[in-house]
Amino acid sequence: QILGRGPTRLSEVEINDKVMVDINRYEPVYSFGHYSPDSRAEFLEISTSMSTLQVSRDHLVFVNNRQAVPASLIRVGDEVTDETGSKTPVTSIKNVVAEGVFAPFTPSGTIVVDNILASSYVAFEDSAFVTIGGIRWSYHWVAHAFGFPHRVWCYYLKTCPTETYAANGISLWVGKPHTWALRLLGQPALFRTGGLALLLATLLFFNVLEQWGVVILCVGLLLFAARKPNSVSRVKVH
Repeated sequence: QILGRGPTRLSEVEINDKVMVDINRYEPVYSFGHYSPDSRAEFLEISTSMSTLQVSRDHLVFVNNRQAVPASLIRVGDEVTDETGSKTPVTSIKNVVAEGVFAPFTPSGTIVVDNILASSYVAFEDSAFVTIGGIRWSYHWVAHAFGFPHRVWCYYLKTCPTETYAANGISLWVGKPHTWALRLLGQPALFRTGGLALLLATLLFFNVLEQWGVVILCVGLLLFAARKPNSVSRVKVH
């Protein structure tokens, strides 16, 4: 769904188009994590009584009270969220091959595709969570927090009028981090744990910056303004 145009094929969506990301909520597409209109790929076709969604196995979809899980873990009977916010049970799932691979990124990290609420991101290891320090963290949250620098550059600062993609259609913003993440997850337990702990600290910092950035900026400006009178030089009169 594009604001002002209605239902639109993903192949026709462009950067800055405002797409539906939740109930009656629209946001601009600021980037594509994957853009390959001519590629043929395998997808899972997830159907409800009202809609059919074609999605890659590792792409995250919101099911059962908005838990983001990779499509490969969805089962018949699970409930997806439609564009009205209603829960709709999955009636069938099958493997298909189709043309065109697209992953639009929005500021919230969500998007409604074929009337079904999905994430902009993918998961690793066929799991909805990554465990760091004994705590399970949603791959959707991890991916969204990790994308903060990308959003700053392309959404907040609006300095990405065009994008560059690798031969396989993966955005250069996504390709290298994706490779690094796979390498980290493949490390021995000690290195994996240490690397994930460092990554988590960075993601939490990014999350605080994005959630509280305006407040931090305002406080900083107030502190700066409060110190200005002290910096005025005093002139002695003889």
